[in-house]
Amino acid sequence: MMSWCCLRHLVKTLARYRHRRNTHRRLFVEALKRKIENRYPADAYIEKMQDTVFITSIQMFDMFTPQRRARHLVWATFMMMAVTCVVFAFMAGTFPLYRLQKGYEADVAALSYGPDELWDWATVRNSTTRFDFEFLLGWGGRYLPAVNDGQSYRWFTSIMLHQSFVHLLSNALIFVVLGSYLEYRYGGVRVMAVVVLAGLGGNLLSAVAEDRCSIVVGASGVVFGFMGFGIVDLVLNREVLLHSAIRFVICALFVTFIVMTLVMEEYSSHISHAGGFLCGFVPALLFIPDIKYERLEAMLVWGVAGFVVIFFTVLPTAIYYSVLPTLQC
Repeated sequence: MMSWCCLRHLVKTLARYRHRRNTHRRLFVEALKRKIENRYPADAYIEKMQDTVFITSIQMFDMFTPQRRARHLVWATFMMMAVTCVVFAFMAGTFPLYRLQKGYEADVAALSYGPDELWDWATVRNSTTRFDFEFLLGWGGRYLPAVNDGQSYRWFTSIMLHQSFVHLLSNALIFVVLGSYLEYRYGGVRVMAVVVLAGLGGNLLSAVAEDRCSIVVGASGVVFGFMGFGIVDLVLNREVLLHSAIRFVICALFVTFIVMTLVMEEYSSHISHAGGFLCGFVPALLFIPDIKYERLEAMLVWGVAGFVVIFFTVLPTAIYYSVLPTLQC
């Protein structure tokens, strides 16, 4: 017989998981009962260890998933985009002074003001509305020789920089729409985690696989991370796909963004898109409480943890011990 204390402990433990999609948790309950009652043979060390690992894995899975889906306060997405837009505004405001100091007096003298200048920025009609290499370097773009000099902050600052207004707009379009949707459903902490993982992961993969002497800026890796997160959400929540309007908007945004990012931006990185997508897709498997198989929940915890550890250990090691020492820029 199970004692009253053991029963009360079991009830309290299960109460913490009552909001989950998989409400029965038969295997979890059985393992928890065995552990509480210590119903193991004297030499059953392996079985006891298996139950402990299984229970811990389920608890970790539930720690990463939200207690409820939807109706989270949307703050992180708008805060991060506001910071990015403010940075771009300061860059645009100081760019004419930079051009003047570099000896481009004629270009600066030709600048206008008011709606005409705003239209020039929106259409990228001349070199005065597209930031060049040295200017982006001064603002913190990811440039490996500078990283090799100890400026590791560039892995992160480059995410907030954009080469032109069109570059910023193409990122902001999906960043705000898809980011606010995901944050409303899963919370700001999870969205910020994807921003950090996708932004840094995209930068690291790009540093290994692309031109090592070019400068890279932009939040495209983060946006592709949101795409990976969104795909997991759509696949595991097929009822969303039943709404044709939502499906049309999502497809239109995806196509628009892909076309705009593949067209003309000199200092954006296409390899970072792949890295950002992976670093948004894989962690999202822990953020969505729709897995209906307990053993799969338990395995996902260790699978995602393994991916994150390997990705963010192997790539930095390769960069700092192989790529940076052999730079020739």
